[in-house]
Amino acid sequence: FNRRNEWTKFDIRKGLAGNGVFDIELTGNFLWVAQYQFSKNTKEIYGRGLAIVNRLTNQVIQIDIDGLPDKILSLYFDGYNLWLGSDDGIFMLDLTNSFVTDFIKLRESK
Repeated sequence: FNRRNEWTKFDIRKGLAGNGVFDIELTGNFLWVAQYQFSKNTKEIYGRGLAIVNRLTNQVIQIDIDGLPDKILSLYFDGYNLWLGSDDGIFMLDLTNSFVTDFIKLRESK
């Protein structure tokens, strides 16, 4: 155990939409993060959507796609598709689609 080991913390200050994490899934050099936040007044949990963290650059990309639920409770990658489990049902994001890879490249170039 090395106490001098440095930790990288990802939170609202680093680009995440919420400080809570429901689930994380690994695809290549990317971590897909299902996020949540507590309400300050009622202490109720509400979803903050999906983010991608590039493991090489530590860049955080918030995913804003119409129809994607805010409260994603579970993630599963089957090698081709990313499955999202939510209160509204199960959603499938095809990661072999060029739209997704082009979206990630476009956001990283900014």
